[in-house]
Amino acid sequence: NRFVDLIATQLANASDNCSLILCEALGGIGGLEPHCLDPYIPEIIDKINKIAMSSSSHDKKTKVMLCTLIFQTIQPSDWDDNFQFAVDSVINNSDLWANYKIARSAARYGHYKVCSYIMAELKGKVSSEHLHFWLVALEQ
Repeated sequence: NRFVDLIATQLANASDNCSLILCEALGGIGGLEPHCLDPYIPEIIDKINKIAMSSSSHDKKTKVMLCTLIFQTIQPSDWDDNFQFAVDSVINNSDLWANYKIARSAARYGHYKVCSYIMAELKGKVSSEHLHFWLVALEQ
């Protein structure tokens, strides 16, 4: 746990390049040891709030990873408005591809309502009928 603490506490002040690497490390650890990231959800949400408006390429990837960490750590039954607000702040300030990756991550970790909400937003913004109906199927 000390190793996780060292990584998670560095997240708040890490540079663009380091933030993504730290998120990937936390995701790997969280995948191996359930609930080890529970105490660090406030740090993850703080980082989301800091970079939500950013459009740099590193921050785009980091925002997707931060949302993934939330989905990985929080059980769907424990989902509340604070988590939804954090994810919404990312979705509202990200491109469609990043939003699709966030939705896919939500589905992977059982957050089907969040996934459905994102897919519903995306389906009206695609350029072909084929993609529209594909997203409709994913939404359901």
